[in-house]
Amino acid sequence: GLSDALLVGSCGQINEMAHKTITTIKTSGSRLLNLINDILDAASMQKGKLTIKHEKVNLERIVDDVLELCQPLAKRGVKMQNDVPGNIPYVIGDTGRIIQIFHNLIGNSCKFTH
Repeated sequence: GLSDALLVGSCGQINEMAHKTITTIKTSGSRLLNLINDILDAASMQKGKLTIKHEKVNLERIVDDVLELCQPLAKRGVKMQNDVPGNIPYVIGDTGRIIQIFHNLIGNSCKFTH
């Protein structure tokens, strides 16, 4: 989106403070989108119309993406790392749902880690 364009320098070089602020905006937008999707999913479940996809899922990549998204939520000094082996076979599942689950788990762990 627009925040990605700013981060890669499409409007010129930005300083470190601006980079951090734009990253926070990007993360906040992603978290809001996830929350909206959670609400829509809950409504679909209540109606019995929740669709689950069956597709190949790369767990290592998903965990990398979720950790990157959640890193700004972690308290100072807390380092998150992906210990999913690079050679793990793909699993069959719904990529979006798995991302949603990992995001909720990792986001909650960030909130409650002291």
